[in-house]
Amino acid sequence: MQLNTDDPNVFRVVRRICVFYKVDYSGTLERKFLSTLLLGYKGEDNMDNLEQWLKQEIQTKFPALNERPSWLQSPEWPFTNDVPMVFIGQIDVHPSNTPDFSGYFHDSTSFYVFMPQGQGSCVVVMQQM
Repeated sequence: MQLNTDDPNVFRVVRRICVFYKVDYSGTLERKFLSTLLLGYKGEDNMDNLEQWLKQEIQTKFPALNERPSWLQSPEWPFTNDVPMVFIGQIDVHPSNTPDFSGYFHDSTSFYVFMPQGQGSCVVVMQQM
């Protein structure tokens, strides 16, 4: 069975699973990764089977040490060498509980820490709301 995200039924399944696991599905790199991932599906021509397979694959391919990120805005899962990085953790900063830093953070701010699968440097993604 040949699947791709141009098929509306497949795209709906991909979008639903990505939203559940807090993974972006709309960026160029993400769509390329997901399209390649779908090439590995060897199951039946059945959207329920695809959904079960994809749940396992997304959870494995976009790993998190503990909890998954709680994004303030749209997901921004970084990649290294075309592979999703490992989510390490999240630091939430609010102006109300950090008065010494009120000049730095005027809104709720979250820092998301990722490390590569393999060797390389960590990446921090910052979002404000």
